[in-house]
Amino acid sequence: WLILSGDPWGREPLVENFGGFWPDPGLWSEEYISGDTLDRAMRRLARRKDDNESLRQAWPFLAWATLSAWVDFWSRSGKRWEIADPSMTNVVVPILIERMGGIKVMKVRVLRTAAVGESNVDQTIGDLMTSSNPTVGLAAHAGQTDVRIAAKADTEAAADALIADMEAQVRGRLGVAIYGVEKETVAEIVGRLLAEKGLTLSIVDMLTDGQLGRELSESGFATVIEANVQAQTVAEALIAAGLGPARLDASTEHARLGGTIARRIAPSGGIGLALIGPLDDGTICVAVHGPGGDAHWERGTTFQNTEYVRRWTIIQCLDWVRRTALGEMESPADWR
Repeated sequence: WLILSGDPWGREPLVENFGGFWPDPGLWSEEYISGDTLDRAMRRLARRKDDNESLRQAWPFLAWATLSAWVDFWSRSGKRWEIADPSMTNVVVPILIERMGGIKVMKVRVLRTAAVGESNVDQTIGDLMTSSNPTVGLAAHAGQTDVRIAAKADTEAAADALIADMEAQVRGRLGVAIYGVEKETVAEIVGRLLAEKGLTLSIVDMLTDGQLGRELSESGFATVIEANVQAQTVAEALIAAGLGPARLDASTEHARLGGTIARRIAPSGGIGLALIGPLDDGTICVAVHGPGGDAHWERGTTFQNTEYVRRWTIIQCLDWVRRTALGEMESPADWR
């Protein structure tokens, strides 16, 4: 029942993609190789001449992996679908214990980056990705790239040590591009950071229909939002910023427009964020203005109102807010 369906804009597959094991390099392939069910694996372990010691040692792993797969499928399908036949003859579990020569530990650490692009991350840490243990791999989502560090060892402490050393190297390379770990989202990290620093955020949003602010609220940090204005026109955005209706024609003025609005809406000791456009020439301008007067803006290319582009825009703008709050706007992995 291996199902690899999922959403292309960043959601994970419904079921993990278990693959075949290649013993020489000690790696799992990404293609599914059928035939070895949980029932067969347990019968094979039970036939070993060790008084069922292998089976007793493997049982916690087998039971937990099987239960986790069943529950994950139910959870990832929105709690609407269940495995029709979860019996031992219909479950496939990767038996690392048996194929790696004894009880081993495999641990994984996921570092999450925002708005830097998979190719940029690859260029920055590419040499680290040649390591055999721990291994380093990338997984790209809309606006985000995950760095997955996996280590195998005889003990958890040894695996943790391998991961910690590699994580320090990766963090040293990517710097502020790493926003969190494991399942943390950009919105919850930004909300928590603003709350901890006592900062509030004002938003004028012409690009995401208010979704950027809603994600902060849905993450439990509605209190950090001073204002969240959804403007339909540049005139409305200017009025929200207290500037009055106006029309700007020159592209150089367009480029400064976002920065001007972000500065005007920034709360005292807080952060202003403006997402403006599309403008007369089809471009957009996004800008952030920090409590210390720090400002950052960019004039983008023609805006495409698609789910993927909106997702990228939300992630990038939230990340600018995070970097502004930290006082670190640049990472070695940023677009140049």
